Amino acid sequence: MIPAKDVQWARKRLADGKLGPKARVASDLVDVGDVVLVRQMTSDSDGSFIRWTLRQVPEVQGGFMAMDVNTGRVLAMQGGFSYQSSVFNRATQAQRQPGSSFKPFVYAAALDGGYTPATIIVDEPIVVNTPQGLWTPKNSSGRFYGPTPMRTGIEQSRNLMTIRIAENIGMDTVAKYAHDFGIYDKLSPSSPIASARRRRPCSRWSRPMRCLRTAASAWSPRWSTACRTAAAARSTATTAAFATPATRPSGRQGRGRSSPRTASG
Repeated sequence: MIPAKDVQWARKRLADGKLGPKARVASDLVDVGDVVLVRQMTSDSDGSFIRWTLRQVPEVQGGFMAMDVNTGRVLAMQGGFSYQSSVFNRATQAQRQPGSSFKPFVYAAALDGGYTPATIIVDEPIVVNTPQGLWTPKNSSGRFYGPTPMRTGIEQSRNLMTIRIAENIGMDTVAKYAHDFGIYDKLSPSSPIASARRRRPCSRWSRPMRCLRTAASAWSPRWSTACRTAAAARSTATTAAFATPATRPSGRQGRGRSSPRTASG
C-alpha cells in the first residue's frame, strides 16, 4: 500500500509528452495492474521495515561526497542512482567544471596580496582580449553595481569583480595558488573564468576546500579506516584482548602455543 503523501511529488506524463498536474493519490498516476518501481523505507534507528514508497529512475544523475575537513575522512559518497544500472562513479570519475567554486581561491590570493574585505572593487563592464577575440563577461544577474566592497563580491559571487581582482593581482599569482592548493597540477595563466571551466572530479575538490576551512596543508581524502566482516571483528577483538598484559594466555591461540612474550608482542 502506497500512501497518498508518497506520490504527491510526481506528475503523470500525458500523451502529448507534457506533464500533468501534481498527483494527489496513487490512482492519479497509475492504474491497477501497472508495474511500478518502489523502494523499501526503513527506520533510521533500528532498520525495521516501515512501508513501500514510490520510486522513479532519474534521467539525470550526479555525485556527492561528504568529508570531515578536520581529518580528511570521507563520511559519505554517492556515485549515482544505482550501481546495478551504472558502475560509473560520478563522485570520483566524472570531470566537472568547478564554476564559482574557483572564486574563493582568487579572493584568497587577493587577501595575501594586501587586499582586505573592505577594499573597494569597481563592478562595471570589462572587455578582455583573448586569443579567440574580445570577450565581454557579465554577472549572472546581467547588472553592474559600481564600487563595491570585496566582501560583497565573494558573498554574491560577482563575476566582474573576480575578473578585475585577478587582473590586478596577476593571473600568474592565481595560477600559483591553484597549484599550491592542489586544484590543478598545471594551470596556464588565463582568465579566472577560463580556469573555472577546467574539469576536475568532485573528490579532487575536497582537498582545496579543506585547506580553506582549516588553513592546513592539502592531503588526500581518507576513504576508509577499517573494512572487515563480523567474524573478522570478533577475531580482532579477541586478539586485542590477548595483547593486553593482564590477560596474556598460556594455552593455545591460533595454530600454535603462545608464550606470554609472544602474545603480548
